[in-house]
Amino acid sequence: YQPFPGIITYEPFSKTLPLTYDKIVKYMERQGYNLKRSERRISDQAKKTLFEKDFGLYSYFLEDIMNFLKNAKTLDKVGQLYKGKLKEELLKHINPTAKKRNYGNKVIKELR
Repeated sequence: YQPFPGIITYEPFSKTLPLTYDKIVKYMERQGYNLKRSERRISDQAKKTLFEKDFGLYSYFLEDIMNFLKNAKTLDKVGQLYKGKLKEELLKHINPTAKKRNYGNKVIKELR
């Protein structure tokens, strides 16, 4: 490509004032975008629950852990409760969720 010379006057751009937030929202609504809804959705996704703040990575597995604890309760009644069995059962419950989130085997072992 061949560059070509051009004269650009910057003065008119420097004298214009930036748009206010309300003007931007109204302009984008005319273009077919709802900025208020998008802003609300992004801020809702950014909020963290108490579990996410405290437990971090483990918060994704809360439902799986609750199911595991229910299952462990029934295993305890039958009398098959020992450390190896608990680890095996926990892996059965956590593994599908971890695979969906593409965690590696190393991360899954650390979680367990």
